Amino acid sequence: MQKGRVMLRAAGGIPYELTRGRVKRLNLRVRRDGTVAVSIPWSYTVGFADAFVTEQAQWIREAVSRQLRRNARNDQP
Repeated sequence: MQKGRVMLRAAGGIPYELTRGRVKRLNLRVRRDGTVAVSIPWSYTVGFADAFVTEQAQWIREAVSRQLRRNARNDQP
């Protein structure tokens, strides 16, 4: 499998990690640590990924907030 190229980007006030590689379509993930990752195929432009993140900014903020709350709950004794 060909390894993707990783870039740190920001769009719509959301910092995210962009990976270009052998995927079929755009993938958006909010990781357990609250960071955002987007994967796109080589045929998609970086601008397309930025536009998608900007379009989904409200949902992403809510998902990051939920994840951070989960982490805080799990860290309590």
